[in-house]
Amino acid sequence: MAHRTKESDTIKLPALPKVGDFQLWKRRVITETAAASGRGDAGVAWISKVFDDGMDLASLKKSGSGFDSLDVKLLNAVHRITDNSPKGVMLETVIQREVSEKRQINGRQALLVVVQSYGVSGSQGLVYGLTTLMKVEWQGDS
Repeated sequence: MAHRTKESDTIKLPALPKVGDFQLWKRRVITETAAASGRGDAGVAWISKVFDDGMDLASLKKSGSGFDSLDVKLLNAVHRITDNSPKGVMLETVIQREVSEKRQINGRQALLVVVQSYGVSGSQGLVYGLTTLMKVEWQGDS
């Protein structure tokens, strides 16, 4: 008898992080989404693509075999955590652009927009924020 995968009805993503908490947030997003998928390592691999170096919207266009419904649930989850925030406004701008081009955005693409708004360096997750900039030594006016 074939094993049937039980996918959760919803995905519960953690609230948007402060820049310094991005790595913890990323791990929780991966864990929560993979758990909701009911597919173990395949779910981890699927959601982790969002955080790969050089990822873009076009690369995430196809949900992948068996992940269509999870991608819709992820889109809803991303909307929930970005509502009434600047990142939500940015996401809506991207969605409007895609709709004007007769394309629909999916959950991984929406998550990618949020991830890229943090200014992280792909899988390494290097964050260039105020703390990093404060460590730059002034070279003087010349």
